[in-house]
Amino acid sequence: MREKYVKNLNKEYTFSKDGFHVTLPSIQNNDVSICFVDINGERTSYCMLDRSTIFYYVLEGSGQFEIGSDKVKVQKDDLVEILSGQKYSYLGNMKLLEIQSNGFDESEVHEFKKEMK
Repeated sequence: MREKYVKNLNKEYTFSKDGFHVTLPSIQNNDVSICFVDINGERTSYCMLDRSTIFYYVLEGSGQFEIGSDKVKVQKDDLVEILSGQKYSYLGNMKLLEIQSNGFDESEVHEFKKEMK
């Protein structure tokens, strides 16, 4: 009965890319997707989702989100909301809990390379 309601979260990285590491737990369906994101440095691209809203809860550390043209500093216990259609990126040394509405669908994810300064 416990397995029906309580999920064991994966502690190893599922994939690493572009300055961040992602651990996908066993909680993923058509309504929601939950994962852990470990950031060490700067993401070198922007991301945008067509139809999902994403919430990032800062579990540890601090950093900065770039959402559209806004730069927002974040720290432990902050909750960041990124609406569908918003281009975003992040940097810092943080452990995040990512909660995505509509479940994960790779076809709605768009990545844009950052301009080098």
